[in-house]
Amino acid sequence: MREDFIGFVIVKDLSGEGLFQAILKYLQNSGLDLSLMRGQSYDGASAMKSDVVGVKTVIQAQYPLAVFTYCSNHCLNLVISSACANTHIRNMIGTVKETVSFFSRSAKRSNALKEFITKTQGEAVRIKGLISLCETR
Repeated sequence: MREDFIGFVIVKDLSGEGLFQAILKYLQNSGLDLSLMRGQSYDGASAMKSDVVGVKTVIQAQYPLAVFTYCSNHCLNLVISSACANTHIRNMIGTVKETVSFFSRSAKRSNALKEFITKTQGEAVRIKGLISLCETR
């Protein structure tokens, strides 16, 4: 399975049908073969996942193999947001941020980390450094 960001879509009609039409048009203009669509994933907004008028329902009517799953990144974001009320979790996230900053502030430290990752994980590892924490995800 592979997930790639392909772009933003400007929408005016926020109903399930309106969102579906905007998404469908964008995907078709991107040259994707929608008959190959096997999955769809959204947050918990009713316009997206409603069994009656949501985007998932409209897509599944036309593309029955496009199984809906709740967005795991959104679930994780909700869990972390709730967990941040816990002092231990909040402190851990602060420690992770400081660790990323420690390596990213110095080219020498960053290169040493990249060499260590390559040495211990091999050349096949795509990411050879730390990624900054995104506040909203």
